[in-house]
Amino acid sequence: MSKIVIKSGFSAVACPFDNFKSLELGQKLSQAGHIYDITEVREPSKETLVYSKCVPQTNVSNPPWRVEITLNNERIVTQAHCSCPAGLSGHCKHRAALVITLNNHRDESQTDNQQAWRKPSTHGKSLYPKGKRVKEIIKSKSRGPSPSYALPSKKIRAHYMKDLEEFGLANSQIYHELKEESREVQSEAKGSLAIPDWVKNVLSAQHQFVTTAAIHLETLPSKLRQFYQEHVCVDDETTKSIFEATLEQSGSVMWINQRKLRITGSRAHGIFRGRTPHTRAGNFFKSPPEVESIKYGRRMEKAALEQYQLITKREVFRPGLVIKKVQPWLATTPDGLFIDEEGNVGVLEIKSPKS
Repeated sequence: MSKIVIKSGFSAVACPFDNFKSLELGQKLSQAGHIYDITEVREPSKETLVYSKCVPQTNVSNPPWRVEITLNNERIVTQAHCSCPAGLSGHCKHRAALVITLNNHRDESQTDNQQAWRKPSTHGKSLYPKGKRVKEIIKSKSRGPSPSYALPSKKIRAHYMKDLEEFGLANSQIYHELKEESREVQSEAKGSLAIPDWVKNVLSAQHQFVTTAAIHLETLPSKLRQFYQEHVCVDDETTKSIFEATLEQSGSVMWINQRKLRITGSRAHGIFRGRTPHTRAGNFFKSPPEVESIKYGRRMEKAALEQYQLITKREVFRPGLVIKKVQPWLATTPDGLFIDEEGNVGVLEIKSPKS
């Protein structure tokens, strides 16, 4: 089943007071209309991602901040990020403003606008006072739980399809959705077989070429330690699965989400050159500028790779996200891996200058 993108009609976020320290400042930003272009993305078996833009308060002519939060099935915030300098601390008011805007969001229709041709009299207003909204009558604690968007297992999907067939509903939309999902799973399984053996050998032998560093998890707060162990640490099987599932690179949602948890090749230099922890942390979340030369390089990458293969006669493989097993907070996505005539494996870096 494909992802669902929502631009309006948002559900409220649960327990906002437990996650943010700057709700009062966020309330002012929300009321001033600084939060806009809100998008919610729901995907099976994944947490819900909500992101928006926020007009900088100090200089409205500057590019907007990118604000994003991650929600679990109960609409409770599990992660929050902002591209502003204070985005890593608990005092970022932009993240709080996004949550408040979501909870106060209400789509407008023509009947929401003030009547222009015949306004009711004061007496008429007193006779027919405006009623309360449903969300004002039913408090958040009394509302039912949010629906789960987790993808059913293969066994459950097969059971559903069998029931639909028995009731003569093999032509129904839900049956076709379940069947298409099964095909996608089979396609992914076949795709993993297409990875050459020499690429698999590189992945399995990567620990031989790195220097390990001691990881002192006991110095982290319990919540951060739990997050690191659940989301950053990966075993051999998970590393392989992520590599195979992200072969489309920027076209893969998993590729985007997994890179957010790690220092990647595109961010490493900025983090290394940062003089203060604050600057280094800011460079971790800063996205590369969307200038025309970078867009051109992306468009020409596939053609350049094909030309390299044609000229050198070497086998080239375009990999997915490679996570360093012994230091899983590090990852990279090479433009390509190649093997020469003598069996030596190398990393291909493609540069396509526009001028």
